[in-house]
Amino acid sequence: MKKTRKFREIAVNHNEKTATLKKSQICIGMNMEEVQALAPFITPFHLDPGTDVYEEGDTEAFLCLIISGAVKIYKSYGLPTQRTLAELGVGETVGEMAVIDEQVRSASAIAITESILYAFTRKNMLEYNKIQPLAWGKLMHNIAVMLCKRLRRANDMIIEGGLTIDDANEITPD
Repeated sequence: MKKTRKFREIAVNHNEKTATLKKSQICIGMNMEEVQALAPFITPFHLDPGTDVYEEGDTEAFLCLIISGAVKIYKSYGLPTQRTLAELGVGETVGEMAVIDEQVRSASAIAITESILYAFTRKNMLEYNKIQPLAWGKLMHNIAVMLCKRLRRANDMIIEGGLTIDDANEITPD
């Protein structure tokens, strides 16, 4: 399956970007000054349906906040073994793991509807830390909380599906 990466950067004024960020989960506990300082480090993009946000194995380190639309997360995208891991929507983020641990992407993320995403690169995250270290801590805490919620959801899915983790760390049926 041919994958497309056709991000189209879009113009969003600073005030609109700041207002949107302030309402998001990644900015919980941040004051307006901290969010205003974050806004220049965020790049808004438009994606058409079917556009890949990133592919499994990619090395680019960025996360995206979904402003509108929806993104599906796949393992082995485009292969006979393809599995849907999650469908994420407005207010959720994709790509947190790679931006934090700098490892290759463990799955693919594909826009399934027309979407607007706010991208935040690892490089920009580190720059933001230099100018707003306390706010950066709040941001990282919020990302950690979102990852914990997602992990708990995955744990519930494993248990509900009657799966266990064997000694080789592979998911197998009971």
